[in-house]
Amino acid sequence: MGRIIRGQIIGGSGSDIHGDGIDRDTIRELFRHIQTHSVGGVEHDLSRHPVVRPFNYRLEERPDGELVIKADLEVLDEDTFSRMGGFSISFTRLTHRIGPSDPVLKILLNPKQFDFDRASTDIVRQIPKGFTLDVTERIEKAAVAEIAIIVLVISGFSEVAKGFFSAAGADLYRWLRNLRRTDDPEGKTGIHLDSSQPISGSPVRFLLVVDPEVNGEEFAQFDPQSVRDKLPPGIAPRSITRVVGRLNPGPSVVLEFTVLEDGSRVQINRE
Repeated sequence: MGRIIRGQIIGGSGSDIHGDGIDRDTIRELFRHIQTHSVGGVEHDLSRHPVVRPFNYRLEERPDGELVIKADLEVLDEDTFSRMGGFSISFTRLTHRIGPSDPVLKILLNPKQFDFDRASTDIVRQIPKGFTLDVTERIEKAAVAEIAIIVLVISGFSEVAKGFFSAAGADLYRWLRNLRRTDDPEGKTGIHLDSSQPISGSPVRFLLVVDPEVNGEEFAQFDPQSVRDKLPPGIAPRSITRVVGRLNPGPSVVLEFTVLEDGSRVQINRE
């Protein structure tokens, strides 16, 4: 077990070095939904190797009236953690729904990095009739990262999601690749695909980093269900917090490692 830091504040209603605090109602809602077991990445990038494992969450009101979420942290990577300067949380807030039914896709954008209102309006032209998606604010309580990550959360049934990618994936992908950052117009942007697939009766979270060389036509051929077949046998699904890989040109899916509940990382043998 790594070094344990007790009573770390990971979110609060008061202001901090990263700006204004989170309102009290959001803090309570966040605490109700926060996972009992989660393993953090670096700068809110869960595709990177795990650095800390928070546990023992609690909600406390301080003497000054500030409402805070505390957790104990197990440090899994001391060198990286020392460069991070601490641990913080991310959460979703405002959602703009496009379409009348349940969403097949949720696009998470950091409003400090992108014009959220304009993106929510412009994206309408990329969505064919018959599909619904959400555009959602992804609030990150940390300094602005070098790479702005757009997360596409696949929330619909596999066949519906496959149909969506086939019908709208190419145009949507090109639109996302051309979406300019407001904080740094020349800054880098990454796209991640986030989906849960059932394996042996348990949902397994897959996180794929889309290679910048993937083009629109290749992106449109992506089948979310195909990632399940890439997971090697012998890994208990219930112990996995996420499986990390890449969507490469072709397209082809390559899984790289799994992160388990205890924070350990298991490399996936691709031979």
